[in-house]
Amino acid sequence: MPTVKLLLDDELEYDFTLIAIHCSLDDYRIAFMINKYLGLQLKRRRKDIDYKETDYSALFPLYTFEDHRKYVYYSLVGNKCRTKISGVTSNDGLFAPLISERYKAIHLLSEVKKADYLFKIETDSNTFAKAALLAQLNQIPQIVTAYEVDFQNMKSKKNLIFE
Repeated sequence: MPTVKLLLDDELEYDFTLIAIHCSLDDYRIAFMINKYLGLQLKRRRKDIDYKETDYSALFPLYTFEDHRKYVYYSLVGNKCRTKISGVTSNDGLFAPLISERYKAIHLLSEVKKADYLFKIETDSNTFAKAALLAQLNQIPQIVTAYEVDFQNMKSKKNLIFE
């Protein structure tokens, strides 16, 4: 009897649009401006995105809105986070060990380090107008620029799964 070999393809399919936003506003202000200019209702989720490594933990703010009429799910997430990394530097001497604290900038997508926010749009329909959305985002005075990001070849694209 011949042997049967089954191959498991564990490659995830990423079917959404990702827009990088450059601006200097706080996360709640940019969510308010997007709601105002695009007519959305982005609201902050109770749980932020918790990104953990061995020596630090970073929290990225997440705002979401689900448009039931158009079957579109919007997510606005911060791309930058400054987190404190503490460690013991020296245990010599008469006094207690010296604890050093330093700050490190953590990026959700390290390939797009200059982007302040990422705007993820998931939709089932093919009639979604990306060009119109980009034009509306670039009309917001506080946004320096907004552009679509090709994330298919990025190493850190798994960070874009927020569930």
